[in-house]
This record gives sequence, C-alpha cells and structure tokens, in this order.
Amino acid sequence: MQITFGLKLLFFFYQLSEGMVKLVTLNIPQVYLDGIEHLVEQEIYPNRSETIRIAIRDFLLKEYNGEKIFKIKS
Repeated sequence: MQITFGLKLLFFFYQLSEGMVKLVTLNIPQVYLDGIEHLVEQEIYPNRSETIRIAIRDFLLKEYNGEKIFKIKS
C-alpha cells in the first residue's frame, strides 16, 4: 500500500512541477540521509530526490494548512 501511495504522490508532484524543477544543493545530517537511503532501498520511493521533493511538498502543505499553494499549469 505504501508503494502505491508513493507512486500516486510521484505522479501528482510531476503534474505540478513539470518543467519547473530547479537544482538545490543542501547539507543534511548523515542520519537524515541514512533514513532517506533506507526508504529508497525498501522501494517506498524511487530515489533520494523524489523522497526529498515529497517531504518538502508535504511540509509546505502542512504549514499552509492544506491550502492550495501550488499553481498547476494546464
């Protein structure tokens, strides 16, 4: 179930960000990277980048109380 949910999130994210992805470099504690790697190894997420994108998106949705903050290009 978690993998299916992750794939739905992946599809949703790409609908929102197609053509708008920017490269960002960040430093994170090793323990965070280990956790991300574990999620990827368990095939819950396809790769580290997608894991981080989903975490940031979910954080923003939480901080904005679920308000629609993303603009969808049609």
